[in-house]
Amino acid sequence: MKMNTLPSISIVGSGKVATSLGHFFISRGIQIRGLHSRNIETGKACAKAFNCDFIEDIQLLQADIIFVAISDDQINSVIKQIKNEQATVYTAGSVNLNEIEHPNTGVFYPLQTFIGLKSDAQFDFPVLIESKTEELSLLLQELCEHSGIQFDLCDSRKRADYHLVAVFLNNFINHLGKIAKTENDERNLNWDILKPLLDKTVFNVLNNSDLDNQTGPAIREDYEVINKHHQMLNEQHLSVYEAITQSIIKTEKEK
Repeated sequence: MKMNTLPSISIVGSGKVATSLGHFFISRGIQIRGLHSRNIETGKACAKAFNCDFIEDIQLLQADIIFVAISDDQINSVIKQIKNEQATVYTAGSVNLNEIEHPNTGVFYPLQTFIGLKSDAQFDFPVLIESKTEELSLLLQELCEHSGIQFDLCDSRKRADYHLVAVFLNNFINHLGKIAKTENDERNLNWDILKPLLDKTVFNVLNNSDLDNQTGPAIREDYEVINKHHQMLNEQHLSVYEAITQSIIKTEKEK
């Protein structure tokens, strides 16, 4: 199925994902007909940026596809308010499509992190799609092809697996980075000196297929160094340090 005309979209949400979606589709010549958000202030600001109407009543929201980009725990209750005949997709990775009580629903899950930068709207990363209907699935595939989006057909179980791995790769690494930056700043160290180490670490994870890149005191079970580090950390950071240290030691012993 080839689209004779580009589909229109509407958006539910006004956070980072919703904002990135809007800017991206506008850059591809796709019309945004309306936007709904429970946060009226940010919703109206997004609608103005997208040159579309802000719709306070979600049941009045119309488009060829409605994109629901809100927190996972709100998805089902919000989508239930949308008319059954309205094609609707949500952007969450961990929500099973079978849990959604709407007959014309699909998933458009961007496998990327969004932090509110303009570069977020480039969509130079994979999107995982799934649908309850063949018609919506084909429409999403055509939309991706027109927009230059790399996509993969992926059911809810496999998408949840990807989401789990993504939490380790993104959320946990971000948290460790925040801890490292806090420790760096408290000690008045030069953060730039550590950046090449981070670059090399990411390169190793991405390019060494066996992932046997681990070095440091934990893999050597160098408890003299480990105990020194314990004395240098506050209680919160110490608990993270110790959990990861024990995981490294256990993993090495299980080889």
